[in-house]
Amino acid sequence: MDISDQIDLLLEENAWVVDVLPEQVPAERSSRYAMFETYMDNPEMTEAFCGKLNSILTKLYCYHDLAVYLPAEETVMEQSQMTDITMAVRACLLGEEKRDAVTELLVKGKKQALIMLCRQDFYMTVFGADDELLQLVRLLAASEGLFVRPAAG
Repeated sequence: MDISDQIDLLLEENAWVVDVLPEQVPAERSSRYAMFETYMDNPEMTEAFCGKLNSILTKLYCYHDLAVYLPAEETVMEQSQMTDITMAVRACLLGEEKRDAVTELLVKGKKQALIMLCRQDFYMTVFGADDELLQLVRLLAASEGLFVRPAAG
């Protein structure tokens, strides 16, 4: 089974969001959330958010192997090093080219999980994490002032 097949299976599993907000914003507050998105969508805030995600992922790398997958390029880095991870995250969140707008990391733990970053989102999504991995992600996110919550829908 290749990495895209593994990812397709993991996308069907439970998902959690690592977010700057502790809860999803209610629909009646959507105009306020739009203002918040505008506030976050500036180079300084995006750079800071990128740093937080890289901090989480490089710490996670201490515990688990991570394979980096760049879907637009169909590039897989099976034996990713820390620099591969940080460069992929920076290219996804800060890069000029749309080809890097999505980055996926396959967590190779007792049970595989998927971490997905999308340029237009100010959160990271974790699919298929077992309790042990989810607890570690919660601790790492909290150390960066971020929240982990179930994904909506």
